[in-house]
This record gives sequence, structure tokens and C-alpha cells, in this order.
Amino acid sequence: MATAVTLVAAAVATIGYLSALSVGPASVIVPLVATSPALGGLLGVVTLREAVTTRQLAGIALGAFAAVLLATAA
Repeated sequence: MATAVTLVAAAVATIGYLSALSVGPASVIVPLVATSPALGGLLGVVTLREAVTTRQLAGIALGAFAAVLLATAA
């Protein structure tokens, strides 16, 4: 069951990514998609109350900041 849910989620994510690329410029879409690890980490901290170090928070913040810089430079 978990495998099926994972496959469906991956398919939906891929379709969303390709749809976004067909509508907007890749120079904006790709940096935003690249923030998914940082957003996943932030989601784990906020919703699951996972322990996080200052170094990890700094990494999440820098990753998000870099994506914003890349997206607005276009």
C-alpha cells in the first residue's frame, strides 16, 4: 500500500513539475523545485517536532534564501 501511495505521489509531483516548466521560465521553476529538501526539513521540524541543530536550521535558511535569489534574478 505504501509503495502505491509513493508512486502516485511521485507521478503527481512529476506532472506538476512538467506543467510548471511549460508555463513559466526554467530559471524560476528549477530553483523553487530545488528547495524541496529544505522545505521537507522545515516541515519535519514544524509538524513532527523533530530535533534540529543550529547548523541544520542555517542550512535550511541558506537554501531557501539562495532559491529566492536565483528566482528573482531572472
